[in-house]
Amino acid sequence: SIVESSVDEEEEERMVLMIVLYFYQSLFEVCASLAKLTSKTVRTTTKQAQLLIRKCVSQLDELSTILSTTTAASPETKILNQTFDSNVNRRLLGNAPVRKVQFLSPLNTIQSLRNTLHEIDYAVCDLLLLEHHTLSRIQRQLSSISSPVNSSVVKGDGSSSSSSNNTINTINILGRSLIVLNLYFDDLLLGQYVLSDIIASHMKHSAGVPHELVDAEYGKSFLHRLGKPLYDTLKVLTLNRNRQRAYMDALMMREWSALQREATAVDYYYREDVEVQKQQQLIASSAITTAKPTTTTPYVTNYVLGIGVWLMEHHLGIGVELDLFCGEHDLSIAYWYWDFLLSTRLNIVTSMRKEVVEQKVKEVQRQKKKLLEEKEEEAVATEARMGEKGNVVVEHNKRNSKGKKKGKKGKSGGGGGGGAKSASGGGAGSSGQVSSNSSSAAAAAAALAATSAVLTPTEEDAEDDMEFMLLGLRRLLCRGIVRFLAALNQAGLVKPPIFEFTTHQRRFEKRFESFSVISQPPPLTYDDYCQGSDFSSIQAEELLASAAECFRASKAAVDKLLVMLNKRSGSSSALLSSTTSMTASDEKDMLNYLPVAKEEVMSLAKVCVGNSLFLHKLTQQVRSGEKVTGKVLIDFSAHKQFCSIKIT
Repeated sequence: SIVESSVDEEEEERMVLMIVLYFYQSLFEVCASLAKLTSKTVRTTTKQAQLLIRKCVSQLDELSTILSTTTAASPETKILNQTFDSNVNRRLLGNAPVRKVQFLSPLNTIQSLRNTLHEIDYAVCDLLLLEHHTLSRIQRQLSSISSPVNSSVVKGDGSSSSSSNNTINTINILGRSLIVLNLYFDDLLLGQYVLSDIIASHMKHSAGVPHELVDAEYGKSFLHRLGKPLYDTLKVLTLNRNRQRAYMDALMMREWSALQREATAVDYYYREDVEVQKQQQLIASSAITTAKPTTTTPYVTNYVLGIGVWLMEHHLGIGVELDLFCGEHDLSIAYWYWDFLLSTRLNIVTSMRKEVVEQKVKEVQRQKKKLLEEKEEEAVATEARMGEKGNVVVEHNKRNSKGKKKGKKGKSGGGGGGGAKSASGGGAGSSGQVSSNSSSAAAAAAALAATSAVLTPTEEDAEDDMEFMLLGLRRLLCRGIVRFLAALNQAGLVKPPIFEFTTHQRRFEKRFESFSVISQPPPLTYDDYCQGSDFSSIQAEELLASAAECFRASKAAVDKLLVMLNKRSGSSSALLSSTTSMTASDEKDMLNYLPVAKEEVMSLAKVCVGNSLFLHKLTQQVRSGEKVTGKVLIDFSAHKQFCSIKIT
């Protein structure tokens, strides 16, 4: 029996060792295959990597089961403890300082490995495999990957009382490194898309840039110029949140400032081309009139300016998220500047959306004009064919009339033959007319379908509408928080800090020094903040009512977003269940392309409701006429970028 038990223990030890070795083999194979993708094998290799990832997860589940069902003294547990050796940080020869490694227990280590594999699955593989890629959708996917886990942080009196969760967590460095490695290879974006083509499509879709501008030589040259800066806007989202600001400061701000000047030149060249075409049309029509100077929309300038403002807004949002703005006064400055950037971006996006609608209307008019021209050409061709057939019939009748002068036999034969030919000629003419009418109807139906396709909103249009609504929601939150903090200042619950060795103006200049290199929108100053946030002439109750209205409008926008999100997820599930052509991968595509997750919208709803409740509490104290008392706490537990202001 002792021999049998020892044999069983050896067999169990061998089984555990085999699982560990198979896991490491599969893990290394996943990393190696995803690190050596080519444009020809990107999809097949990525699908194989996903299968290996699921195999690794099943092996980790087996190890987790063994650990949870055996004792600490069992051979299996000893082997697993040796697998994750705690002496990795042993002292090495040399003068380099020892890097202390914090080790988890084997069970927690297995869970951490499962999380890492899951991140590679959805962050790397899904990014490479999802269909219907556009530049906007790729950016949304990378933004969702870049977004950290909500941290629980409560700050008060200008200082931060950090909890154990006060860390900004993004996906593992292994997953982010694989994304950067595969973001652009074989001269293709994600190894699948020509960068200049996908930028041109994005400019047409988001800014309504005419195809004449994109197809011109100066337009193509500018598309190639945009390649590297736009690639950087995607690459920056793969960095951790701490390094994103440094990357934008060092490489991106000055680059997009220079692109604004170049975009102005491209719009000038396009305006000159339109002017030349207009003059040529006047010359061709022999019209002796003085044409007005041509004015065109600055399509490319708006497009570049919109991306530049997004960079500034993203830079500022990360600063709030990383706790670089400490205290009520600094947060008031941050949200006030953020409100300005969001308003600027909303104005730009509104202008570009208007141009997109106008381009669609022009496309419909172009298709209708083409249809009318085709109908006119078809009518002329039909009339010509009918005229030719009429001449043939007249010629037959002449021949028949000559045949009547012959004998009765010839007369009867000739008459019969002529009648048959005449009848056959008439039949041919009527059949030709029917076929021409049917072809005209088919052409009209095709043109009508093309017109309706241009005007019918697409899934990407719905995503753009949600993103536009999200911009308005964030602006309302910024305004509400600024006014809430101003009301607290009026009530004497918070006061600006006093510094001995610096000033508020100097701190303001250093905080927003990165924005000074950008000409549009113009950088703001501390005097602008003092004027824009001065509510001393407004009564306290009016200011509180204004802040409450901002949060009420924000809650209404949240409700609309939730309806749109539920409709999107419900429609994808309904299509998946009712349509054989839609697969689970298509449903994943629809949900991955959303500009905001439902969980984040619910977090924003908590911010709206929480601030509204404490605003109501402050309003009651102000209306009572007594001295307002309480302690102000700035709470980021609901959302990582928008705070809830509490009065205790």
